[in-house]
Amino acid sequence: MVMNANVVKRNMLKVMQDSVSISQYLCIVALVVLVWIYTLRSTLNENSLLLLDVSRLGSGFIILLLTEAMLSLKRLLNYVFNVVSFFTTGLFVFTKP
Repeated sequence: MVMNANVVKRNMLKVMQDSVSISQYLCIVALVVLVWIYTLRSTLNENSLLLLDVSRLGSGFIILLLTEAMLSLKRLLNYVFNVVSFFTTGLFVFTKP
């Protein structure tokens, strides 16, 4: 059997993780664009933006907790700090005129 010398062996897990990461980035870009458009059209008000922000951060935090192998108290506190800081940053960005 003749093998092509230019074929590179790939780790399937790494390829899948990279493709999921790219999909997540594309979804985030689409979400930001849609929120921007609906906000400019005044379709979304402050309450719906706040609900969207809280639900997005909450679902991301739950997914992170479910996919983490070992969860220590230090790591959990780090995640809680990140959630709070991202939430307040999002509120700050959305409230600036």
